[in-house]
Amino acid sequence: MSMDAKVSRRDAMAKLGAGIAGVAVGGAAGAKAQTANGEKANTSAPFVDPTTKYPKPPAAVAGVG
Repeated sequence: MSMDAKVSRRDAMAKLGAGIAGVAVGGAAGAKAQTANGEKANTSAPFVDPTTKYPKPPAAVAGVG
């Protein structure tokens, strides 16, 4: 590459942004939830059937519709 080749500001910022995004994604991909004793933490909520949790539809609001 010769000394005459110049990189535009736009190209430099695009490459810098791609590099920062790559580092952020790479760091987040390795993160895993663990408990104090080293076991994997259960981060999902248990399934609750909405038909039993909410047996009746919500009350109508006056002045709407």
